[in-house]
Amino acid sequence: MMMRLLWILGSIVMVASAERSALAQQSVPVPRIALIIGNSNYPDNEASLKEPLKDAVKDARSLADELKRDGVGFQVTFVEDLSRDGMKREFDRFYAKLTPGSVGLVFFGGYALQAARQSYIVPVDGQRWRETDVARYGGSRDTTLRDRDARAPLAQIAVGDAA
Repeated sequence: MMMRLLWILGSIVMVASAERSALAQQSVPVPRIALIIGNSNYPDNEASLKEPLKDAVKDARSLADELKRDGVGFQVTFVEDLSRDGMKREFDRFYAKLTPGSVGLVFFGGYALQAARQSYIVPVDGQRWRETDVARYGGSRDTTLRDRDARAPLAQIAVGDAA
């Protein structure tokens, strides 16, 4: 798990560095905004799974800390164990911060499901065990990416560490 997290962080730093050097010639500061979500406190974890998510929040927090370090320079919002309403609220805040030419990064650690060829991230209050409920309770990855694209960021990074 830690190796995967380090690989993700390395990729993010490489993209951010490339973007920084490309824009350094223009002397334009580039806003770097990150939304880091770690969901592990799902109410039915213990009853339905042999091994509940233990590292989702810990890994998300580690990534958030690394992105805040000097030299990486992201404005990071780290949140954990979000309900459906909480996820919507945090994504709305994230979108409001994105501007044309900014760098936007979203990381989600927790449960995700696929239904009808769509991927969904699952909030902690989501009913995720019936396919008919996935679209109603989960957050569509495609919608999230489309909403982020509408703000015309310079670079977009989406990382999912989902079970």
